[in-house]
Amino acid sequence: MMALNDWNLLHGDAHENTANGVDSSSFSHNPLDHDQASIRLLRILPKRSEFGLIQCELIHATVDASYTCLSYVWGPAARQRLILINGKLFKVRENLWQFLSATCQAYQQLSSIWYWIDALCINQENTVERNHQVAQMGTIYRGAQSMLIWMGIDESTTRLLKVALEAWRLMARCNTFSQFQDAGTQNTDICNLQVAKDLLGFMLHVYWTRAWITQEVLLARNIQLLTDRASVESEQLRPICYLRQGTWWLPMYLTGKKSGCLKGNRWDVDCQVSQHVGQRLYGANPLVKLVGGFPGHISQIPQDQIYSLLSLADIAHKLPVDYRVPAEEFSLQLIETLHRTLCLYSLECLANAMPSACKICTIR
Repeated sequence: MMALNDWNLLHGDAHENTANGVDSSSFSHNPLDHDQASIRLLRILPKRSEFGLIQCELIHATVDASYTCLSYVWGPAARQRLILINGKLFKVRENLWQFLSATCQAYQQLSSIWYWIDALCINQENTVERNHQVAQMGTIYRGAQSMLIWMGIDESTTRLLKVALEAWRLMARCNTFSQFQDAGTQNTDICNLQVAKDLLGFMLHVYWTRAWITQEVLLARNIQLLTDRASVESEQLRPICYLRQGTWWLPMYLTGKKSGCLKGNRWDVDCQVSQHVGQRLYGANPLVKLVGGFPGHISQIPQDQIYSLLSLADIAHKLPVDYRVPAEEFSLQLIETLHRTLCLYSLECLANAMPSACKICTIR
């Protein structure tokens, strides 16, 4: 449901809105220069408009600029909010609006940062531009100074991040790991049933199902996780997990070291979660290895199962990004690109990621 102020701005008198400093026309992106590594960057202004709308400034830049990437869940399109970009109205989905709102209120120190946020910095209505931006996505994330993971407004995750900071401070006061274990297990604020439940909820958070997180997280230089009321650096999650029996997946997830596996309805932590934060992939990797190593992710567009891994893969130069190509035709291009290295395992991995690829192989 649209907020009353939002409704009035959309349907009120255009002259009155302009007189109050709000252009009632919708924001539209100026074209990017596709002959260079051009991007747009967004800054969240610390003060809201007279109507209470979040205000942002959007500029053109290149990947050589200083910026932070935002990683988040888009969420459903049904509920959207209005913000102002360069003084003009623009609709954003609820989860992104909540991040922008939290930045204005709880994290004002973040409002001076220039962000790269895909929903705002890419003209999503322009397929040619989307092709250009997705093709250089790896360069964008490699070039970012840091990355913020927005976990949304979530009471369970907020509690966990606050306890994680407490455990981090406790570990800093201990001289040995054994001393930390003894002190931590005796601290009922850190080791209790609620923390165990919150850790499980963190593992099952919808964020970790996104296809694009593999590339985003593996390429990030520094990672900060935040909700509306708590934030931690990724490494600050380690101590709380060292103290929790049965949650050794997270140290592996943070450090890249292989450890246990937890399975659920949609989860295989050994593949889904544990191989992300802290692990780095060097050089170009076989695409099938990436698809098989990070299975089960969700994307609204079938091609994104592959595009989301291209910047890490050894065939990036052979498989151009083009959203104008239908899924089945793209699957054919994929099979033709990989045909020399295909085996039964490869076909199984591709079939899980893109069923249309398996259909083409069966027909052939």
